[in-house]
Amino acid sequence: KVLVHWSATVRIHGNSNTSTDKGFNLQLRRTIDSSNTDYVFGGDTAYKFFYHALDTFGATEQIRVQAHFMYLDSPSSTAALTYTPMMKVHQSSGTVCFDSSTAHLILTEVLA
Repeated sequence: KVLVHWSATVRIHGNSNTSTDKGFNLQLRRTIDSSNTDYVFGGDTAYKFFYHALDTFGATEQIRVQAHFMYLDSPSSTAALTYTPMMKVHQSSGTVCFDSSTAHLILTEVLA
């Protein structure tokens, strides 16, 4: 088993069309032996982790959120594994990004 702990500051930026809400979902992608890829955490909902409704959200506005998750993965393979944290944005007209200076991904093998 592999315990995955990911943490980062996430920034949500507005845009020129001032949409009224923003949100994102954290996702974890696992690749086994460079070929078989699955989303093992987070699902397909675009605002499951964070959602914020505003009257307006202009081009120069932004929200910063400290995001983190822990996930215990039980891969059925002993091949090489690659984990990639990802995000899915709620409003495609906005921008969501990681602050790479605060991001941490820690993988710990857990013996059963």
